[in-house]
Order: sequence, then structure tokens, then C-alpha cells
Amino acid sequence: MTAIDDPVLRAVTANDLLWNGAPGSKDLRTTRGQAILQAIEAGRTHQEIADHLHVRPSDLAWMTEDLESSYQPR
Repeated sequence: MTAIDDPVLRAVTANDLLWNGAPGSKDLRTTRGQAILQAIEAGRTHQEIADHLHVRPSDLAWMTEDLESSYQPR
């Protein structure tokens, strides 16, 4: 998953794998959340990210809530 440079695409890929029942759901949720935070930090809008994930912008909050205090950008 780390081979995907674009954080929005990485979040979408992790989200798709989650919804398709791939193993490692905890790791996929972490990857999705970190990618969302990276995208926001890179200047992508909440609306743009949400559109790609097919969710509401307000959904991004719960997708990242466990990570925001411990997230360290690379």
C-alpha cells in the first residue's frame, strides 16, 4: 500500500479493500486514516477527499479520530 504515492488514492484503495472484506481490517483502517491526514496536510480539501471515498466530508472525522493525536507526517 505504501507504493501508492497519492494519499487520496491510497485512502480510496484501503477503503475499497475494507469494504470488500480483505484481511487486516485494523491495518487498513490505519492506512486509510493516515492517508486522509496526509492528503489534508498536503492541501487537499475535505470535499475532494470525501468525493473520492464516496462519503460526506463530516465522515472524515471519524475515519481519522484515532490517529489525529498520534499522526506524524513522514
